[in-house]
Amino acid sequence: ARRAQRRRRTSALEVASRMIINSDNTATNMIIDALGGTEVLNQKFAEWGLTATVLRNPLPDLEGTNTTSTRDLAMLMALVDQGGLLSPRSRDRLVSIMQRTANRSLIPTGIGNQDGTIVANKTGDIATLLGDVALVDTANGHRYALALLVQRPDNDGRASELIRRLTEITHSEINQPLSPVGRPPDPVAPPLPALDGESPAEGAAPPAVESQPALPANSPGQSGNAVPPG
Repeated sequence: ARRAQRRRRTSALEVASRMIINSDNTATNMIIDALGGTEVLNQKFAEWGLTATVLRNPLPDLEGTNTTSTRDLAMLMALVDQGGLLSPRSRDRLVSIMQRTANRSLIPTGIGNQDGTIVANKTGDIATLLGDVALVDTANGHRYALALLVQRPDNDGRASELIRRLTEITHSEINQPLSPVGRPPDPVAPPLPALDGESPAEGAAPPAVESQPALPANSPGQSGNAVPPG
């Protein structure tokens, strides 16, 4: 008698990890089916405000019939981060998985790892489109979502370089050191010295100090108080 072959069961966590870390299309299709199929998911996407994100065909979708946008991808990362879709435990697990993606050549490479920034990202590509979305924790304490999609001629490598350069520019702006806010208070004049051995009248107010007009925003003298964007 043949020994019955034991079928290996795969957990949803393992399948989802393969989908994210390795961009495994089979794992992605399995997750889509487990969550109710494309119609159910498209309805959810619409409820979340992801107006450009629509599933039309199983993966690999080489013709590009499944669609999304940079706005939708960044919004999805914000919803996840702010607790709108997942419990804190599930959110932290998702971010941990995204920190282990196999393809780190786009946004993570554009940021680099010299300043302690932590990047959780997910890439995607077909011949005519390359993209990456990431949740980024900067060294100065900021957290931001970044999504980039580049249409390209058939597998053109310049798309990768463009994503890296745009990432570098964006990150250097957001990760500027924080500056103090506001101007220092005006100095208070000391009391007038006594004349002819007399003391100033008790309770007399010191002479008023004329305040200086505020510097214009583009004045070099106010650069120390400027707040960087972001």
